[in-house]
Amino acid sequence: YNRFLIHLDIFMIILSGYGLFIIMKSKKHLGIAIISLLLISGFLITINEARATKPLIEQDELEIIKTLEPNSYTLVTSSYYAPWVLGYSNTKTIAPGLFDLNKWDLKTWTKFWNSNSEEAVKMLQDYEKPLYIFVGRKKQINLDKFNNTCFDLIINKDKTFVYKLKC
Repeated sequence: YNRFLIHLDIFMIILSGYGLFIIMKSKKHLGIAIISLLLISGFLITINEARATKPLIEQDELEIIKTLEPNSYTLVTSSYYAPWVLGYSNTKTIAPGLFDLNKWDLKTWTKFWNSNSEEAVKMLQDYEKPLYIFVGRKKQINLDKFNNTCFDLIINKDKTFVYKLKC
């Protein structure tokens, strides 16, 4: 049903444009006042929204992302953080269902999220090294899999973790 709303919007824009044309033709001052009112209210709404908008991740998580080793590979365990890691780190980003480096389908990602240490290490051999694993606060993963000699805990700050795959 949402597809028909687009047609309704276009129809209303054309209809209101025609109505504004008629007003401008007969009462120029009223037309200018209406256009000015629309522009001012649009500007105020935009300013208000810009002030109220907050980042989708915490500043300290963003700082951690910025410190990732450049030109390495970073596997992000949640697609929520993938755009942030891609945009703010200088790493090649691997994320569930996103970007061109992702080699796994949803079934394989689910297996990884629920795997134990040995399975995780074996699965991660699909990717090039140096490989870091970023686990943010909004994680959906069992962290016990990283309690293994093949993983170094690089960062552990306020429930945000970065591991490095050694094996």
